[in-house]
Amino acid sequence: AALTYDPNNSRVAFAADGGSGFLYRSNDGGATWAEAPSVRALLSSNSAIGELYATNEGGGLVVYAGTRFDGVLRSADAGATWQRLDAGLAGEARRIRELLTYDGALYAGTHLGLYRLPAGAATWEQVTGFPDAGIVYSLAVQGENLLAGTDTALYQSADGDTWQRVPNAPATTYYDIADTGRLLVLGTEAGLWVGSG
Repeated sequence: AALTYDPNNSRVAFAADGGSGFLYRSNDGGATWAEAPSVRALLSSNSAIGELYATNEGGGLVVYAGTRFDGVLRSADAGATWQRLDAGLAGEARRIRELLTYDGALYAGTHLGLYRLPAGAATWEQVTGFPDAGIVYSLAVQGENLLAGTDTALYQSADGDTWQRVPNAPATTYYDIADTGRLLVLGTEAGLWVGSG
């Protein structure tokens, strides 16, 4: 269900099954894999990891795992140990679809809209200026803008607080967004779209 890698060492990769709570790590570019067993102990019986996001914080690898029912998990030691990072997430907000850093904060697309964990904070806050309280399936950064795809529209923000619908983007579900450096590629319920502006 999810795959990510160390931004500074692409031979270190993580993969989550999305169904049974298994998380695997590879140190050799995917040739061999080993389970990260400490993760399953933090998941409820019907939960699993459906989203992975790796970034560098303070010069070291930090991996975030978005779960089906248990909020966000965080590892600051390359996946050896994990901690829950779910304060402020309740109900459907504990169902994580996407994770991404923007302007120093960690953003989470959930089944209850968009949430943000400011730098240095321990509690998530709902992004109250986001116009859609439904499922946020996808997040991406293009230039200075943060993009969020929901089950009905594509939105953009230049500050994370004020949002507007992207003009001419189709009214559909946005499962994934990729920035090619020149164009956006949108994986939607209505097919694959490419565009800019």
